[in-house]
Amino acid sequence: MLIKNSVLQGAALVFVMTVMGSTAAAATKLLEGKASVEQIVFFQYLICLLCVSHLIPSPRKLYVAPGDRLTTLVRGASGLLGFYALYTAIRQIPLIEGVLLRNTAPFFVPILAALWLGSKTPAHNIMAIAVGFFGVFLVLQPSAGEAEFSHLIGLLSGFFLAVSMVSTSKLATRYTSSAILFYYYLISLLGILPFCFREPLQLAGFDWLVLLYIGLSAHLALFFYTRALTVTSASVVAPLSYLSVVNAGVIGWLAWGQVPSPVGLLGMAIVILAGATTTFLSSRAQQAGN
Repeated sequence: MLIKNSVLQGAALVFVMTVMGSTAAAATKLLEGKASVEQIVFFQYLICLLCVSHLIPSPRKLYVAPGDRLTTLVRGASGLLGFYALYTAIRQIPLIEGVLLRNTAPFFVPILAALWLGSKTPAHNIMAIAVGFFGVFLVLQPSAGEAEFSHLIGLLSGFFLAVSMVSTSKLATRYTSSAILFYYYLISLLGILPFCFREPLQLAGFDWLVLLYIGLSAHLALFFYTRALTVTSASVVAPLSYLSVVNAGVIGWLAWGQVPSPVGLLGMAIVILAGATTTFLSSRAQQAGN
């Protein structure tokens, strides 16, 4: 009964996380013509930094050993580039496709872990990754060259998310999640600052509420994801995270009438199945190793 309850609790947390993440991504489209992607990302990380700052009990908790400072920088930069790529892509391509391409991160993680951490990738994982990239190929069948470039930007969002996941795994054994998030938000904020005020903001009162929602959602989504992992296993959490693609599809259809082509839908189904399989197999291998 306890196991069943923990799975249900974890699933509920993941569902809330995916709803917040999908609606936040959709909210950025409401600000087109009013705020640049750089400005949206800046305010997102400013709000996130304010949210996490009160969780740091003392400055000593923020100490990072010299050998981990490059990894901390990579984690912050990759997180920034991942969100920037996502928000840039969904201004040109349907919301569901942008969110799906961000969720290709599980295909890149085993590759990056092998190159960076020396981890071994089992043959069945390689097969699932290959099938997943075939699904990505089906999704990357746009009608115009400009759209094709935007799809590749969306794919970069998944790659940078994978880099942030691998770098976080290196830091998580030595630092608190609050400290990791603090430096992630701070590095991202400073990284985007030089580019975000090259054009004026044109926001009305409601638009500021949209910005506030985007920032709070980004922070709370990470919180709920972390909380879900504390009550149930990654093999449960990771496949359910693909609910964000379903949520994005519903939002895109209702708000903008965005309906993927049959080939695109097939590719999405393949990516979701292969991504969930890759994550499940990876988590089982990790549990067996422990």
